[in-house]
Amino acid sequence: MRVLTVGGQPFDGVRSMVLGQAAPAPRNPDVLVPNGIDKNLVRLTLVVDAFRQQFGRWPRRVVLHAALRDDIRRLLSDQQMTVLESRLELVVGDAAFRAEDDHGHWLHYGEGTSSAGRVDPHSVGPSATHPPADVWLGVRSEDHL
Repeated sequence: MRVLTVGGQPFDGVRSMVLGQAAPAPRNPDVLVPNGIDKNLVRLTLVVDAFRQQFGRWPRRVVLHAALRDDIRRLLSDQQMTVLESRLELVVGDAAFRAEDDHGHWLHYGEGTSSAGRVDPHSVGPSATHPPADVWLGVRSEDHL
């Protein structure tokens, strides 16, 4: 389990979080949603990891609302955005984090659905064959805060 850090210390703000778990506990303990300052970046990496786990390959693009894309851009450096956008197209559209490829596969973070059925983006485990999405996208959590 990776802990988000600020200045080398665990992030423990109003809504401190560990990837996959949030504190304090949300109203529905079965649905754990990131709520830190980097919540949209965390959601992006969750949907990319879940897509890779579901379909065995990285998505080509993620469709998201303009405000979500802008939030991610404000958080990352120009260099990090260049790396991210060289691997994944961020497409402004009518969805909140829908990962897609060019073969008709998709996974929607907000709805917990995919072209293969129901999915829980929060249940993504480590992979022996792929790096985590934050590494693949060049946006390690501890590097951008």
